[in-house]
Amino acid sequence: MPNPIITLDNPATTAAQFEALLTTADKTFFAVLGDTADHHTLAAAAQPYASNWRNVLLITNPAQVYPRLSAMSTNDVTPPVPPMTDWIAIAITFDGRIVDIATDFATATANIVPFFMDAETL
Repeated sequence: MPNPIITLDNPATTAAQFEALLTTADKTFFAVLGDTADHHTLAAAAQPYASNWRNVLLITNPAQVYPRLSAMSTNDVTPPVPPMTDWIAIAITFDGRIVDIATDFATATANIVPFFMDAETL
């Protein structure tokens, strides 16, 4: 049974909830950043692969977490790192590093499993 999608959609609590999730041991994330129908479809497509430590995170107002994302390491991402406002989906490791970034829905959808795998192994 896959883990449920974790949705952060309350602007008043999104940043604190995100921080709490990042400090939870033994979790990796496929995080979807946005609130269009395509974002929700992408999160739903990733959810069947969310099991054990793998989790899908849907952040409907990503501007709320931009300060935290900007503080996270992107050293494992192939340069150049695109502007944060272009990010559609990211992979976050057990220790809170961003290891993959997708800026279009086709790439994000095609790379759900590789993103999860990179989050576990890089």
